[in-house]
Amino acid sequence: MNANLKNRVPHIIFLYWVIKIASTTLGETGADMFSMTFNLGYGETILIFMILFLLFLVIKLLLKGYHPLAYWLTFTATAIAGTAISDFIDRTLKLGYTWGSVILTALLVISLVVWYRKEKSINVEYI
Repeated sequence: MNANLKNRVPHIIFLYWVIKIASTTLGETGADMFSMTFNLGYGETILIFMILFLLFLVIKLLLKGYHPLAYWLTFTATAIAGTAISDFIDRTLKLGYTWGSVILTALLVISLVVWYRKEKSINVEYI
């Protein structure tokens, strides 16, 4: 590990998991609010939150190091986009939860393999 790298993620402590659960739950309710309550549909909700995710990600990467607000805004945008994507796979494409899980698990494994091949680790402390 390069000593010059700065930590870009929070330390994984109990409070991290509390905030992560709250953000994930917000992802579920936020996606439903935009897609169903505001009648935007899953496609528009995905587009909005993928754009927000990319914006927050660029800001987060430019900041160098861990900045809580940037981290949690990026995380929450992914939670909302992810929930909308899951709902889109299940309800719009009518693939159901089983195929949705298979597709998303495959994408996760591919991401981890690419990450490991590039970094020779999947350590989240310094990425």
